[in-house]
Amino acid sequence: QNPCSRSPCAEGSTCRPNFSADNSFRCICPQGFTGTTCDIGIRRYSSKSSFSFCSIPSVITTISSTAAASKGYDPENPAISCEDVLLNRPESRSGAYYLNTEQGGVAHTYCHMDVIPGCGGGGWTLVMKIDGNEDTFSYHSNYWSNKNLFSEISGATGFDHEETKMPSYWSNNFTQICLGMRVGDLTEWLTIDRQASSLHSLIADNNHKPTSLGRDKWKSLIDESSLQLKCNKEGFNVKSPTTRNHSALTRIGIISNNEEDCNSCNSRIGIGSGGTRGGMDGNNSCGNEAGPFKSDNGAKHIKAHCYILIK
Repeated sequence: QNPCSRSPCAEGSTCRPNFSADNSFRCICPQGFTGTTCDIGIRRYSSKSSFSFCSIPSVITTISSTAAASKGYDPENPAISCEDVLLNRPESRSGAYYLNTEQGGVAHTYCHMDVIPGCGGGGWTLVMKIDGNEDTFSYHSNYWSNKNLFSEISGATGFDHEETKMPSYWSNNFTQICLGMRVGDLTEWLTIDRQASSLHSLIADNNHKPTSLGRDKWKSLIDESSLQLKCNKEGFNVKSPTTRNHSALTRIGIISNNEEDCNSCNSRIGIGSGGTRGGMDGNNSCGNEAGPFKSDNGAKHIKAHCYILIK
């Protein structure tokens, strides 16, 4: 049951389920309110020590009215997500904002506030940036199962070539994932509609969770990409049932085969990838690999710069 169906948050606020076993939720508060259910007004103290009702009870802090209203603009007033920033200040532009993390931390995280073709409207929270030439986030990297940061400073910048893994990987719930692959000057995007308490919760257990985008959608991420015609297994933690003979595998994406089964896949498009069977490059951690065995556009070895965002 959706915990938000009983409207637990105060009027004017937004309820977001955490998609956890305890049916918990978060309330995104409007300007001037705070608290678990957004029912606590914020006191704003002026330089003359007078105040108007509207603060965190029993805590007297000197802050400007602008800072109090601007979630994500100050580390003392972090937002829940980039969508939260945009909800409170619709004029917010793409850039780094201060976001809450698990256990009360704060991370300076890139937010994309503009429309992304293939993903839709703004409020996207950056999770990871991956360079297919590096093995930092290859399929077998521990970064997929742990809650460790990688290059937090690179998580405050936009769609560049610097790798990062931000606390949003394990701290933020979402209903949509936006994936991008950049080859040369061209970046292509797609959206996965999926509810989860975090990306970590989808991937860390190494169990396959299917998606149903279809092979053509995955191929659209890279111009001139190539896949074999059969198997076409897609989703999260995608691998052959036996993982034998170094066949294709990917954390987010699709694997394909020239045979009816998925036991010996020789092609893949994905993020967090691996496998060398049939001439694939095992060092390509993000992009497209296809061996020569009946791949629909021939053998391919295309390494991409990849981006994962959520909201």
